Amino acid sequence: MLSTLQQAAVADQISHVSLSISAPDMAERIFALDRTGNTWGSLIHLLPAGPDRTFVASAYAADGTLLFQGSVSGVTLIAGQTTLVSITLQQVNPPDTYENSAPVITSLIASPSTVSPGGTVSLSAAAVDADGDTLSYAWSAAAGTFSSASSASTTWTAPSQPGAYTLTLTVTDSREATATAQVTLNVRAATGSAAVNVSFNTWPQVTRMTASSNPVQVGHSTAVSVTASDADGDTLSYAWSASCQGSFSNASSATAQFTPSALPATNTCPNCTLSVQVMDGRGGSTTGTYSLCIGAQTSPQLAPVLTDAFQSVSTVAGGGTVVLHAAAQDPQNSALTFSWQASAGTLGAASNAANTSQVLWTAPSCAAAGSPPTMTVTVTNVFGLSDSFIFSVTVSETCSEQIVYADTSLTACPEGQELSYFYCALMGDRLESHAGTWCGAAEQDLLNANLTDPNPWRIPYLLEQCTPGVSWSYSHAFPDGSRFYSPPYRGINMVCHVPPPRRIVYTDTNLTACPDGQSLLYFYTDWIGLGDIPDARASTWCGSVEQGLLWSNTHDPVQWHVPYLVEHCTPGVSWSYSHAFQDGSRYHSPPNRNINMVCQLSLP
Repeated sequence: MLSTLQQAAVADQISHVSLSISAPDMAERIFALDRTGNTWGSLIHLLPAGPDRTFVASAYAADGTLLFQGSVSGVTLIAGQTTLVSITLQQVNPPDTYENSAPVITSLIASPSTVSPGGTVSLSAAAVDADGDTLSYAWSAAAGTFSSASSASTTWTAPSQPGAYTLTLTVTDSREATATAQVTLNVRAATGSAAVNVSFNTWPQVTRMTASSNPVQVGHSTAVSVTASDADGDTLSYAWSASCQGSFSNASSATAQFTPSALPATNTCPNCTLSVQVMDGRGGSTTGTYSLCIGAQTSPQLAPVLTDAFQSVSTVAGGGTVVLHAAAQDPQNSALTFSWQASAGTLGAASNAANTSQVLWTAPSCAAAGSPPTMTVTVTNVFGLSDSFIFSVTVSETCSEQIVYADTSLTACPEGQELSYFYCALMGDRLESHAGTWCGAAEQDLLNANLTDPNPWRIPYLLEQCTPGVSWSYSHAFPDGSRFYSPPYRGINMVCHVPPPRRIVYTDTNLTACPDGQSLLYFYTDWIGLGDIPDARASTWCGSVEQGLLWSNTHDPVQWHVPYLVEHCTPGVSWSYSHAFQDGSRYHSPPNRNINMVCQLSLP
């Protein structure tokens, strides 16, 4: 392996170079490299082959000072082969950063400033150097001669030709940084004296410009002002101008009035630039500019305002209607649009005018307790800005929480919920009708079910508080082994729904015919001649008299029930039906019973 270092420019500074070779799987080995001319290097044998070798080369001065160092890592040595490793050593202590300050000429004196041809002028100068460097001086001129052109003080002999001559002094430090100064002398043929005064002038500076209004309409004025300062304390004067058509008042003061007389050619704002020139009276001046908009005033965009909100009632029955009305105004007189939303119930088609909107809202059949339905009207103008109002209507019917009865009995009834049921049961040798409330546990009553009439019983029911569409079930258990009590278990599956808004009111009048489209589903018990077993019947009646026998005795004088359902009821229409009973029998008394009804709407 050959490792070299070549640096002809610094080779003589180096006394010796050492090389360190190391790796995780080998101990560090150090070698001294040989010098051949300006090259340091060696061919090193018997190095352990393997990867990840690190080579570090260090160059030292004769006194042992480390001058240069370099390294290379990740070198792989292959067995039986020579690997060339070249390392560039970097200077350990690089030279200091160059810093130098140019000299400063602090004074230059020429006396006299005007001289006759061939006359002499005494010159003296002073200069300083912040770094303390040695300074040298050099005088020069286009004509004339210097007694000592390299001295800080010298004399200049004027040429024979009159005129103005510029003398230049150049001061140079030991690191060739220079400073120059010039003085102009007059060579005049006539004798006399002259005085030269040199003064300095700092130009004024604009620090602020304002306008009282922006944008500015044509024919209207805006007050414009400028704030300027002058380091010399000179009195300032002002001159205003504009890039657009218009006129100024007080155009020579710091505060002026500008009145545009025509719209600029472009409508893109800012479209007019106001300029002011600030002068100090000694040749110094500066300019400030301020751009503004010439055009119509921009009005703020405001939201419309609902000025009136009306509802026909505050409380309504389920399914009832409420008229909602709203009126609005827009500050910009822009077109308005109305939109309606309801949290429940149904909104009809809105009737809209330019500034009003009216809609008919139909209430749901019921509402949750403490949560009356709300209807929101929103009015929006052409700028997309809007205003809203929320109506609130109380629905007199309260909806219940959701109830779902599973196929198994519950150990407790849901809080506040009960199921009203009605059914017929065989109690000993007689048929009785039962009504009650069921909650959780199965009711242990017997239903009459025999082969003659496999479905002789009905269970009309009323769930006082339920959620429409929710289904549930309950079951009644029966003892086995009897022809009267089959099947042993009977499950009743129900779906909750809101009853139609109808009810029937009994009156004292009779109708000879059934109203068109009306029918009555009723249920009653009757003897059918099968020994001592009564039968339960259901039928529809319309017009003619139903000849059915109701069972009655002294112990239970009126044991009959007539549940009913009118599927198509016309409010206000009345009708009647009657049952006839045989006289002279303890089972069939009273002989006649008239049931008179009037159909009318009812709450669920």
